[in-house]
Amino acid sequence: MLRALLYFLFLAACIGIGILFIFPSTETTFDFRSYSSSRNSIVLPRLALSNISSRGRTREKQSKNPLECCCGRRLFPPSKVRVNAREDTILEGAVATVIRAYRAFLYPEGAAMTFRPGSLLTDGTRFYLVSEGTLRDFATPETAGRLGYRQNSSCGFAPEDLVNEKDGPMIGEEASPLIEDALFSIGGNYYQAKSNTLVPFVSDRAFFSQFRVEDALPRDPGFLETHPVTNDTTLGFLPGTLLSYGEAVYMVSTANTLRPIDSPDTFLAKGYQWDSIIAANGEEFGIYTLGGLYSIKQPHPDGTVFYAEDRARSFVVENGTKRVLPNDPIAMQFRSVVPVTVHSLPPEQSCMLKKSFWIGSYGCSIPLDAFAQELAGEYQFSLTAKNDLDLDNLNADFIRYLNRANLSAFVNDLITKLASRY
Repeated sequence: MLRALLYFLFLAACIGIGILFIFPSTETTFDFRSYSSSRNSIVLPRLALSNISSRGRTREKQSKNPLECCCGRRLFPPSKVRVNAREDTILEGAVATVIRAYRAFLYPEGAAMTFRPGSLLTDGTRFYLVSEGTLRDFATPETAGRLGYRQNSSCGFAPEDLVNEKDGPMIGEEASPLIEDALFSIGGNYYQAKSNTLVPFVSDRAFFSQFRVEDALPRDPGFLETHPVTNDTTLGFLPGTLLSYGEAVYMVSTANTLRPIDSPDTFLAKGYQWDSIIAANGEEFGIYTLGGLYSIKQPHPDGTVFYAEDRARSFVVENGTKRVLPNDPIAMQFRSVVPVTVHSLPPEQSCMLKKSFWIGSYGCSIPLDAFAQELAGEYQFSLTAKNDLDLDNLNADFIRYLNRANLSAFVNDLITKLASRY
């Protein structure tokens, strides 16, 4: 009898541990009394319109300046979130709102993206070089021919494709062969003109990540003897490109900076794809300096391309904005960056905070069933109150309930993680 009881208890314990493993509850928190604590799993809260002070205090009407924060959790499908706030003032009636979307995709929309410097363009009649951020046309077809340009090598466009371009000075007969941003193919290598100097690309792959072969003017090796070549700078891959070297994966965040991605979980939660990684060789990797570690707590770096599938439009993250790729010729210039697929208008769910049993504690629950089909692996929260805030801590709990759908989600998630490691 005792042995049977022990077997039963052992079996019950195994089942209980299995349920907790397959159907976990995850708590995320932020302690306003300790901003730099490594235990803070909610991304540093911020006010929509200004900076938040220490201890979570606001000094202006909070209803017009909601508190925002982010949780990077990849639970499929999430079921419920509970938001608690402890403070010295009343939060009764404050509204907690959550959407499932990447923080960088929620950036304000900036100016539309334009053609990349060095691009050759034509409308069938006029012939242009994009130089110093402007559109420069040639004085005559003979001028273009003298400098080595041919209209049949340029990228065609419709007049409406140029509405966002700025007109620059015309390229006349007196123009130097090293027009700013012009591209050259010399002896099997590629170069770009910068300040009357030729700057080499580190490899063909780096050049083709940004340009077409037709964009570069072919020149004999003797061209290098009459025009200076810099040894101080080397051009690399297009920002946003994913590179691997050794066992690590990096994102090209600026012209010569790589940011290492800290884990496979971050890679997947941010929507990246394994088959988009380019295996860099030692020479390609060696031109970069290493930037800060990129973790799940941080927004997508500059250069990331988002594709909003419900609008069939693409955007590039740049300096705290997202810039639309307004037409196909410009979108083709980012073909080397595999986009992160998103929905442009994710649904939102809200609840009203009520006073809890504990003094100074408020909370509410939000069912997240509406987010089950969303693509982003992050949740963005906002807290809007009638009065100024004075917070001690903020908690958000994710709960995966015991049901068939969540069991299937666990199995799929496990298979994905195993595939990412092996």
